[in-house]
Amino acid sequence: MPIPQGVDWTLIPDLSGSGGAEFQSSGAFQAEITPGNVRTNYKVRATSKDNPSFYDEVNLQVWKIDIVETNIYIAISNTVSLHLTPDSSADAQWAVIPSVQDGANIQGSSVGTSIVINAGSIPTNYMVKAYAPDFFNCYDTCSVTVLKASLIQMGFDCTDTNKEVTLRKTGTGSYTNATYSSEGDTTITNPVWLDQNFDHIPDVNPPDPVCFLPGAIPKIAGTVSKLSIQPDIGNSTLSCKLKIEAIPQGAAGTVATITFGPVDLVFSNSTVDLPEIIAAGNETVGSVVNNFGYEMHWKLSTDGGATWSYEFETMTQFVFVVYDKPQTNYCSNIIGWSLPYSWSSLAWTAKRMDWATKQGMGENTDDGMAMKVAEAIYNNPGTPLDTHDPDTYYLNPFIQLDTPDPDHVKMCHRGDCISLANLAATALRLLGINACPCRAYCNNSNDVANSETWGWAGRYTHPVHAS
Repeated sequence: MPIPQGVDWTLIPDLSGSGGAEFQSSGAFQAEITPGNVRTNYKVRATSKDNPSFYDEVNLQVWKIDIVETNIYIAISNTVSLHLTPDSSADAQWAVIPSVQDGANIQGSSVGTSIVINAGSIPTNYMVKAYAPDFFNCYDTCSVTVLKASLIQMGFDCTDTNKEVTLRKTGTGSYTNATYSSEGDTTITNPVWLDQNFDHIPDVNPPDPVCFLPGAIPKIAGTVSKLSIQPDIGNSTLSCKLKIEAIPQGAAGTVATITFGPVDLVFSNSTVDLPEIIAAGNETVGSVVNNFGYEMHWKLSTDGGATWSYEFETMTQFVFVVYDKPQTNYCSNIIGWSLPYSWSSLAWTAKRMDWATKQGMGENTDDGMAMKVAEAIYNNPGTPLDTHDPDTYYLNPFIQLDTPDPDHVKMCHRGDCISLANLAATALRLLGINACPCRAYCNNSNDVANSETWGWAGRYTHPVHAS
């Protein structure tokens, strides 16, 4: 039955001045209410204008769902928490859209004022939705991007170019594929590590090594070192921090663990060029001849460096350390031992340097290396030429390392003494010692039981025999 003068509409409590519900329109028979942004319970009252004691009421409950976070970036296999504002409804329900096998998911309860998102292993964009139960149009969303970072390529050198040794290899594949006697036809340059397939396996395996002098301070080369992220974030930007921990493996002597960074990075689209990153504590490669690998752990932080839970790459960079700048030539055509010797250009190939530094590992004096290299040649099996073959001292000394010995007889049993002396001297020249071979006189031919045989092992490489 109509009320002659109509009704007055009121909200109890009246929060219209502080963001609460308010009337959008009202009339004799109906009213429209805007709920505002305050979660609470109201009474909506219609009161007769003719008789204020004559009224009716209805309960109005206003829900609020408001997620604190907006655009979130999280690395694969990590977790992140999302929260509702304190004035949001307490029993909100949450969902991750889309639902992807092995993708992001809610870890634990999906009801409440906060949840934990497990990023899973699928890099893509998700929408996390929080909504009021039974009121699906009352909701808020948050964009969550699950990221996967990859090392595309890395350059590795040192802060002092005078302490760098540029190596060569044969072809574009692994340096280990070449022979020792090969002079090499490709200069090894940065980047020395590439992974264009994002499969965490170097495209050239093992990757190219680097070679330094003692005391060199390593660095990650800028510009040629690059990271990628999936998915492509387009024109958006993502600020994060990067650090790399380099742990020496298999080194002789004392070589310190290096921390490169942290440094600030800004991703956009799908790649970022790295700046030059120097060892944080100016750590060096040590003070002795060496051959080892830095096991490098690459980590990103998206929370300003508070946590480093995302290790996206573990790889090894091989490092050779020589005594001094390698010599540029070696003795050749020494048949007859007429002085002066003939000389040939000595190529600094990675294959040769790998072998030479392994023979001299741990030494930092010329005498010490001379004896160590001599003993290594004397004691190692696997070379080459039978003494009944023509003498080989007029050939490339490294041919002795390329010829297999099926009988596994020690090289000093089978190689002629002059050739072995030149091999040892050339190895020392690679390590930076100005050594020449000295003719060996064993008084009992190849009798390794004879003490005189041990004597020439040291004499033929002594550095006093210099050019």
